[in-house]
Amino acid sequence: LGDEHFGEGLALVDDRLLQLTWRERVVLSYDTSLAAPDTLEFPSDGWGACYDGETLWTTSGGSVMFARDPSTLASTGQLRVERGGSAVFQVNELECVGEYIYANVYQTNDLIKIDKMTGEVVAAWDLTMLVPPELSGAVEEVPNGVAYDPGSDTFFLTGKWWPVMYRVRLVE
Repeated sequence: LGDEHFGEGLALVDDRLLQLTWRERVVLSYDTSLAAPDTLEFPSDGWGACYDGETLWTTSGGSVMFARDPSTLASTGQLRVERGGSAVFQVNELECVGEYIYANVYQTNDLIKIDKMTGEVVAAWDLTMLVPPELSGAVEEVPNGVAYDPGSDTFFLTGKWWPVMYRVRLVE
C-alpha cells in the first residue's frame, strides 16, 4: 500500500479481496490480478474483517462487530462482544470459522472465540508464550493476525512487526 493508506482487516469475499483501512474510511477491493484496487467508502475506522460465506463481519476497535452486506458494505446488524456479561473492547483482527468468529483483543495477548449468534466469548487463549522474546513487553507487539486453514484444522498466528508466524491447533 502507498503511504496514503494504513491497511488493516483483509477478507476474501467470493473472487475479491476486501481490505479495510484504519482511519481513511475506505475499503480497497482487489480482483484476482491484485491490480490497482477499486476504492469503496466505509463508515468507520477499519480494524478487522472476515467473511463467513454470507456476511462480512467488521470491527472498528470497540466491543461491537458489525454484520455487513458484502456487496454494498451496508450494515445489516451488529453484535456486542461480551465475556461473562462484560463488554470486550478492542476486538481486532477477525477470522470466521463455522458458527464462530475468532479475534485477537488488541494490546493484550488474548485470542477469543465468539459465538456469532450471541456475541458471547465461548473460549479464550493466552498467547503470551508466542510473543518473540525480543518483543516481549512492547505495547504494540502483541498477537495481531489470525487465519484459519480448514485443510489441517489449524490457525496461523502472528503479531504486529513479528518476524515469525506460528501454525497452531487450538484446544478448548
